[in-house]
Amino acid sequence: MDLEHYVPALVPEDAHHPSLAVNLEFLASSATHKFPAANNVRYNFRKANFPKLYEDLLKADWTFLDNFDDVNIALDNFYEYLYTLLDQNVPKVSGCSSSKFPYWVTNEIKNNIKTKENFRRKWLRTKNNVFYNEYKRLRSLVKNQLNSAYHDYINQVEINLQSNPSGLWSFINVKKGTSRIPSYMIDE
Repeated sequence: MDLEHYVPALVPEDAHHPSLAVNLEFLASSATHKFPAANNVRYNFRKANFPKLYEDLLKADWTFLDNFDDVNIALDNFYEYLYTLLDQNVPKVSGCSSSKFPYWVTNEIKNNIKTKENFRRKWLRTKNNVFYNEYKRLRSLVKNQLNSAYHDYINQVEINLQSNPSGLWSFINVKKGTSRIPSYMIDE
């Protein structure tokens, strides 16, 4: 680390606040840091049993923390005990569904997509026009069903906007396709 007086000051200096240039050298690794993905299991505090949680926290015997000389070990044990209480009183949810379809796609549409894909594979394998015609029919049907389901979903979000604005933000987040936390971060 180098610290030196910086001559072309951006603002007028005084004796107690000189302009400084600080040079820091870091050894950058090329390692990729994997941050937790959005689909990690987390606590669902909306469905928590708060009265029981409060009661458990009040009745907890915290004197075991006095037995540790190292504050880091005491903190680890504190968190371990706290998470045990949370596990008993707060259900967990998965961050996102494993489905590759948007949640406005119905089961009927999903089945038609799978059937359409099966006929496409059969047609590619055999070059039989019967399979191609069925594939073409299903492709058109799925396209119409998707448009209809999407427009129904948009209309439902618009109708419920006044009473449930979170539906709009769910829609926006689905359309963005990203979370606020990046999955990967690379040091350069």
